[in-house]
Amino acid sequence: MKILLINLPRVGGAPVIREERFEHKDFEMVQPPLGLLYSASMLRGAGHEVALIDANALDLGLEEVVRRAAAFGPAVILSRVAFDVQDADAAALKAVKAAVPGALAVTRNKILSDVPELRDAFMRRHPELDYFLLMEPESVIARVCAALAAGLRPPAAAWLEGGAVREGAAAELPAALDDFPFPAYDLLETMAPYKTSLFGPVYTLVLSSRGCPFQCSFCAYCRSKYRERSAENVVKELKWLKEGIGLKNFVFFDDTISLKRERTMEIFRRMADSGLGLKFGICTRVDLLDEEMVVAAKAAGCVEIGFGVESGSQKVLDLAKKGITLDQIRKAFALCRKHGMKSIASVILGLPGETEETVAETFRFIAEIDPYYCQYAIAVPFPNTAVYRYYDERGLILTRDWRRYNPLEVEPVFRTEALSAARLAELKRKGYLKFLLRPSFILSKIEPLDLLWNIKGFLMYVHRLAVLLLSGRKYVR
Repeated sequence: MKILLINLPRVGGAPVIREERFEHKDFEMVQPPLGLLYSASMLRGAGHEVALIDANALDLGLEEVVRRAAAFGPAVILSRVAFDVQDADAAALKAVKAAVPGALAVTRNKILSDVPELRDAFMRRHPELDYFLLMEPESVIARVCAALAAGLRPPAAAWLEGGAVREGAAAELPAALDDFPFPAYDLLETMAPYKTSLFGPVYTLVLSSRGCPFQCSFCAYCRSKYRERSAENVVKELKWLKEGIGLKNFVFFDDTISLKRERTMEIFRRMADSGLGLKFGICTRVDLLDEEMVVAAKAAGCVEIGFGVESGSQKVLDLAKKGITLDQIRKAFALCRKHGMKSIASVILGLPGETEETVAETFRFIAEIDPYYCQYAIAVPFPNTAVYRYYDERGLILTRDWRRYNPLEVEPVFRTEALSAARLAELKRKGYLKFLLRPSFILSKIEPLDLLWNIKGFLMYVHRLAVLLLSGRKYVR
């Protein structure tokens, strides 16, 4: 059976990330469609004829996507929708399906799947979509398409009436991610578009584990089953990627890579011993990092570690059920400075308990820990989170226009008990300016032996300052 996977077009000219941990419109990063690449490998392994269109990366217009889809003539079209552009994505998928008579459209979004009333409303608005996956597509798509190829509705054990997929038993998921075939990168036309602010081509995402057992009240992806790949399997893929696509840079796309310390250390040791020479970044928690791990990560090629700092107020951290202390944050950033590792602090303004004083504490704390870069975001109360319930119960949600539920939005979609939406936006802008205008920030970014880096960094710095000072862009990272 012919199956077409589509990373749908950009929305409003902006690239969109449609992955399990990040499902939103961006303005800078272009990420490879890792979930679709895994699904493609699963489907090919099951004997299907598979094609993939990454309209987002190639910046293809909808007309071109429709033309390519019609030329391939699939029986099934698989895509993902991002929460903040769900209706725009659904409209694009409808246009594609209209050009391919008889094709079945299957889609997925984690946040929608967690909130049945929103999922059902989405499907009612878009009856042209045939099925909505509640489980991760990579784990069920081959079984689903086998049922479709046999001319059957998917089995009752996996599907609800009306086209929505029922959450299956945990036993239906692979026991370990080692069972996944490597992603089907050969289906991509080019690796050139994929990039972040730090990493350029040839760049990709690498998944070494999936799931997060922590309870952070603001997170749409935590409280999920943790599964991991073996260190041997991860390094085998890295060698395969370097040989196959000329990989130079990547980010470990794990929720928390260091959850199992010895496995993480073994990955780093094997990478260092392999001599791959790859540069990469990781994200983890400050309480799951120690000096030996920082040293091992650096020896393996790690150049950047991102941490969810969230707040400089212990009260706010505790209310958010983050489970970390300010001293643990201090220690993690001190270790990064000691060993020359770029440290990224992610801060969320507007969590429950936020006041003028707690924001001031956060600004002082960020100056104290002195990260390589700090990313300020205003909390997004996604409707599958405890933060949403907190603000909803208190009548503090200002809009349910899901298009505005994006972590890069300038204007928040709620207010706190102490701070208006306008004041939160002003404080976010103030935080960025306080951070970016410090002489120490500018001086620390200069690389004496890398002129190209300095030029690129200077242009990025000027651009971000202009965004903040002129308020001429909708999104700020």
